[in-house]
Amino acid sequence: MKKNKSIKLLVAIITLAMPQIVFATKYIVCDNDKKIPYVFASMVSTFITIIKIAVPILLVISGMISFFKVASASNVDDEMKKAKSKLINSIIAAVIIFFVFSIVNFAVSLVAGTNNKFMKCVECFINTDKCQTTEETTKLCPGLLDGEYDDECKPIKKEEPAQSNSASANNNTASANNNTTNSNNNTANNNTNEKSFDGFLFIGDSRYNGIANELKSLGSNIYVSAVDGKSAVDWLNNSSGNFYLPNNASNVSVMLGVNNLSDINSMKNLLNKLHSKYPNATIFINGVYHLGTAYRGAATNAQINEFNNSMVEFAAKNSWAKYISVTYGLDEPTGFVKNEYTYDGLHLNENGKPILVNNIKTEILKQL
Repeated sequence: MKKNKSIKLLVAIITLAMPQIVFATKYIVCDNDKKIPYVFASMVSTFITIIKIAVPILLVISGMISFFKVASASNVDDEMKKAKSKLINSIIAAVIIFFVFSIVNFAVSLVAGTNNKFMKCVECFINTDKCQTTEETTKLCPGLLDGEYDDECKPIKKEEPAQSNSASANNNTASANNNTTNSNNNTANNNTNEKSFDGFLFIGDSRYNGIANELKSLGSNIYVSAVDGKSAVDWLNNSSGNFYLPNNASNVSVMLGVNNLSDINSMKNLLNKLHSKYPNATIFINGVYHLGTAYRGAATNAQINEFNNSMVEFAAKNSWAKYISVTYGLDEPTGFVKNEYTYDGLHLNENGKPILVNNIKTEILKQL
């Protein structure tokens, strides 16, 4: 009975102190289909960090205390050997504990592969910043489903009731008035949110994934859906099951292409599909920024230029699409990305990321 009372008391304390754990509204999306309460994952991550740092320090300190105690005593030959052995063992144990999570992560990835869903969920606990967050009210369904859908991502079919001709006429008049009102409201809303990133959706590959946190900091209710190594055709086919989108988005920004520069038609089809899903949103097509000299893959800057030119032409033909260049300040005069801004010629490092984010922000604001 005492044990049950203690458990109930602990639950009550946690509920009062941190209600967001019990009544969670913010979640981490683990592998885009598993939701973990954000605060719970954050607590586990903090606990792991404490174990990695505090326990090794305590072990080393304990070993050193034992060693100095023996060193200050008399007749210490045998005791000194034991103290040295204890100190060495403490240091070894400290190193193992510090790296144990990395070792386990590496070992499991060798067996299960780096794309294993279990490992992606484990990484969400080790480092919460690596995973997407979502609110309870955000409905995520795979791919580019058309129309409205329920909580199980099944399309909702609406049946229109039969109406008499007079009722239809009245409804048409009312509908026309509503359309006028909605148009005015939309205009007012657009003017209000003219320079806001609130509600933006960012879609991309590893290049967007690398700046996901920076993009989400541009406003509120921003959703970043970025999957490493994928192209437009992967999005269209939902080939990996990882492509999830919110029901609504104020505007959409897309950075794709470098993984399949020759498939321009798939990119155009994807953009058209996004327009169908978000008809009131502007689709901002990010130009593919250039490669660096350290890059050893199959893509070339000449292909990137051809791809970007096609996107410029596509945007010019569609009023809902706008092309933005994101290369300002990144390139050498030769056209390659500066070496100090990339670690592999393909992805930007910590020096290059702020420049890219600022370019995206600046160019979108110019056209909002």
